[in-house]
Amino acid sequence: MIISSHVPMTGQGAMKLEPNTVHVWTLLLGRQKKAAWSELPGVLCASERERFAKFTRQEDQIRFAENRRFLRSTIGRYTGEEPVDVRFGYGHKGKPYLVDHPWLKFNLSHTLDYAAIAVARDCHVGVDLESMRR
Repeated sequence: MIISSHVPMTGQGAMKLEPNTVHVWTLLLGRQKKAAWSELPGVLCASERERFAKFTRQEDQIRFAENRRFLRSTIGRYTGEEPVDVRFGYGHKGKPYLVDHPWLKFNLSHTLDYAAIAVARDCHVGVDLESMRR
């Protein structure tokens, strides 16, 4: 298995993901400028907007929306779709999968400050982040 930090693009503008390769993406959360917070829910689907609205603290809403935007944007890089057009289904334990691209497997993990996404072709993949307390 190869973990790649250099991600080639195909001619169509979508990222190329070779078999037996895992791409790992990371994001430092909470760096969104206050002026752009109101734009975060715009990339969410209806069910995600409902989940977003249930958070009572603004920082939790922002963190949720940042994670979902990061996931949708990352997946869209491989499928060639706009982030808002990426469609998720959910397995019996709530694990998301791609409705229109079953060959593309992914896993998202996040802590308070970071998010990571692992992406692979035709094989299940996992990533885990944990906060270390001192």
